Amino acid sequence: MDNEGKSLTVTQGQSLPTATTVKDEDLLKIKSKLTPEQLVQAQNYAVALKDSRQNAITDYGKEVQDKMSQFTDEVIGNVKSKEVGEIGDTLQSLVTSLNSADPEKLSGDKKPKIFRLFKKIKDSVFEMTAKYQEVSAQIGKIATKLENQENDLLKNNDMLDEMYTANQKYFQQLNTLIVGGQIRRDELNKEMAALQANVDAGNADQMDVQNLQDMKAQADRLDHRLSDLMLTREITIQQAPQIRLIQNNNSVLSEKIHSSITTAIPLWKNQVAIALSLLSQKDAVKAQDAVANTTNELLKKNSEMLHESTVDVAKASQRGLVDVDTLKETQENLISTIQEVMQIQSEGTQKRQAIEGELAQMEDHLKTALIPSDSKTEQ
Repeated sequence: MDNEGKSLTVTQGQSLPTATTVKDEDLLKIKSKLTPEQLVQAQNYAVALKDSRQNAITDYGKEVQDKMSQFTDEVIGNVKSKEVGEIGDTLQSLVTSLNSADPEKLSGDKKPKIFRLFKKIKDSVFEMTAKYQEVSAQIGKIATKLENQENDLLKNNDMLDEMYTANQKYFQQLNTLIVGGQIRRDELNKEMAALQANVDAGNADQMDVQNLQDMKAQADRLDHRLSDLMLTREITIQQAPQIRLIQNNNSVLSEKIHSSITTAIPLWKNQVAIALSLLSQKDAVKAQDAVANTTNELLKKNSEMLHESTVDVAKASQRGLVDVDTLKETQENLISTIQEVMQIQSEGTQKRQAIEGELAQMEDHLKTALIPSDSKTEQ
């Protein structure tokens, strides 16, 4: 039924609203989705609202609203505690580490890139392996951190599943409360209509008029409560997709992390292993070339030495024990020696003869000197 725009006259010029701010068609939709058990609970709520105390309507559904408020704070806290920014920073660190050691930069044809990568002019496999071991250690730490963050995201999704279930429970409770309130609101409309008719007939006293005013106040407060409950119900409706969106974001991040751990990192390590193997092979080829070159040089030098040695031996084998030139030289030396000796002997003979002559003269001179002068005269 549509009660909007209708009113009950209390006294001349005074009106009393007979409809809530909630549309009847919305209430009918809500009521149609209640289970039989929930309908019974809504009837019980309507009976409880017959309490004449002022706070009966004020406290109606307040407990559920308070729980909903706490629940909303938990959802917001969960969103803040996910630290999506930190996960993004971790993934960025992983990308930076992977880029800092790109296996393609190991190519020997791109030495400038290698120099920039290692910041020194070294292209040995040892240096490159050391660099990649350092990067691998960094990536290992990042992978461990990502695994922890992935586990946190999965735990958050489990908790959000519980929150989603709780949100559905609050939604059903609010539906029951709203239907119960509307049942009581319809009852108040009927009670006010009957009392209004009694007042119009002039059969009501002052207390009847006061009761009518009290019913009006109750109806007004109940309208407000139903409106508040509808707003709270709308929050539960909005929170359902919000929770699912958070869970979906968690799942996407979890998949990204899992893909990084199980695909990107192993692929990077595989490419590094291949690159290092190729470099090792290249160094092995260079080493083999160096060995071959050294062997060739040694063979050349040995052949040269063998040639020289063989020629020298052949020459030596064809040479006599004493050379003719040596014999000539020794003969000349011998002849020269004999001649010199003969000359020396001849000179010695001449000197001896001269000395003998001089000695004879000396002897004569001595004899002459020894003969007296008288004897010389007699003679």
